Amino acid sequence: MDREKEKITFFKSSKGRIISASIIVIVLIILILNVVTLSSFKRSILNRTKDYMKDVAEAYGKTLEKEDGGQVPDASALEGLFKGVGVEGLSSSYAYIVSSDGTMLYHPTAEKIGKPVGNSVVLDLVKSISAGKIPDDRNDVAEYMFNGAKKFASYYVATDGSFIVVISADYSDVMSEVNSTLVSVTILGVVIGLAGLFVLVFILSRSLKVVKEMSVYIDKMSNLDFTGDDVSERLAKRPDEFGAMARSILHLEKRLIDVISSIRAQSDKLHKSSAGMYKDISDMNETTNQVDVAVNEIAQGATSQAGQTQTASENVIMIGNMIESTNEQVESLDAANTRMKESQNTAIQILGELGDTNDRTKESIEQIAEQTKTTNESAGKIREATAIISSIADETNLLSLNASIEAARAGEAGRGFAVVASQIQQLADQSSDSAKQIEQIVDELIKDSDQAVATMETVKEIIEQQSQNVDRTKSAFDEVSVGIDDSINAVTSISKQMKDMDVARKKVVETVSSLSAIAQENAASTEQSSASVSSITTIANEIEEASGDMNNIASKLDESMQKFKY
Repeated sequence: MDREKEKITFFKSSKGRIISASIIVIVLIILILNVVTLSSFKRSILNRTKDYMKDVAEAYGKTLEKEDGGQVPDASALEGLFKGVGVEGLSSSYAYIVSSDGTMLYHPTAEKIGKPVGNSVVLDLVKSISAGKIPDDRNDVAEYMFNGAKKFASYYVATDGSFIVVISADYSDVMSEVNSTLVSVTILGVVIGLAGLFVLVFILSRSLKVVKEMSVYIDKMSNLDFTGDDVSERLAKRPDEFGAMARSILHLEKRLIDVISSIRAQSDKLHKSSAGMYKDISDMNETTNQVDVAVNEIAQGATSQAGQTQTASENVIMIGNMIESTNEQVESLDAANTRMKESQNTAIQILGELGDTNDRTKESIEQIAEQTKTTNESAGKIREATAIISSIADETNLLSLNASIEAARAGEAGRGFAVVASQIQQLADQSSDSAKQIEQIVDELIKDSDQAVATMETVKEIIEQQSQNVDRTKSAFDEVSVGIDDSINAVTSISKQMKDMDVARKKVVETVSSLSAIAQENAASTEQSSASVSSITTIANEIEEASGDMNNIASKLDESMQKFKY
């Protein structure tokens, strides 16, 4: 940092801090004086005003009690008596009269006369009087709030409670004298404080001028300039503390000049020695670096060879594992082919049996169809016989009817014949009904038989289609059988080749393992050589860096020493 351009702000300077602290102390003293003085003064003003308001209320209340034998005058008489009554010097103070029922008997504001009072203190007194209780303290002062403003009210209650004299005053009006006194005290304190502050600033300016001169001299030393001047000599002659400080600084300056002269001489010698040593070490480091590069290349080649042979060995082992896994899978595949062959033979056998069963089912269905047709034809014949029976029953019914007619003509002689004719007619009716029932049954039988015939035809078509599907499935299994045989032959061939491959793999593993061992030995040897050379190179680099650092330090030290002026 440039010390000549550095500026100290007012509030960070000693002068600013002392002045700020002094101002704070003066303000605190003024505030304390205001609080202590005005607090007692405020209490005095309040007590004096309250006592005065009580006295005024009592005096005018007793005067009103003596008027007209204790009778309260009218509003005009009260106005003549109480107009202008109040606390002297307070413009907000006035008097008013309230009756025992809370009605305003007199008020400076004529509009309020005859209306209910709004003062909370007076209202409490009216309630007490209405309850038949005259307050023990008939003359007192109370505080209350009215329309947001604080007020005082002194009152005097008549002996018989017929009226109440009230003297009112605003709190702010009472405290106006206190406020004016506060302003006066504050102004006086500020004037005294400013006068004291002015004296303090004058004394500080004289004292801090010496501090500023010493600061300039010390800044000169911080810029490595130790040449003498008149200011330091003049300050050293002062008999006070600043003179003692200046003499100590001059002594320090002389000691620093001696030390700097000695360091500067040694710095020149160190700079020359470090430069020569740095050159020699740099040449040695370059040679060791070349050797290190060559050995590293050999080591990298050997390491790479060992890694490659190791990788080849691992790959060959992996191939062997894959061959063994393939052999196991080939064996599993051979077993699976055998099971597939057995399952295929079983399936062909089952399909043959299914074809035979299907043929027998087809023959049975055809026999059932023929029997159903025969049943249908028999039902038709039964229907024809039923029609004949029905026709015979109709004719028998006609004959019985004719016989009944003839028996009726014969009279008593034909009564027995009539009974027989009646029985014949009943049998004819029964035969006709039975014929109808048989005909209905035969119709249903024919209908069911027709449906059975249609169903048999559908079943025959399904059986025929199933037979075709069985034949196609059998052909497909024959083709699968041929494929399974081919797969078994291929698996057998693969198994033989995998065994030959495993024998070759074992020979390759032996060869690669031998190469890997040799490569690892070579890599270990080259790594040891490389480590030794690297260690030498590292030490040489460290020495070179150290000598370079020492040379730089010597150069910087020499440059720094050149900055000193003495």
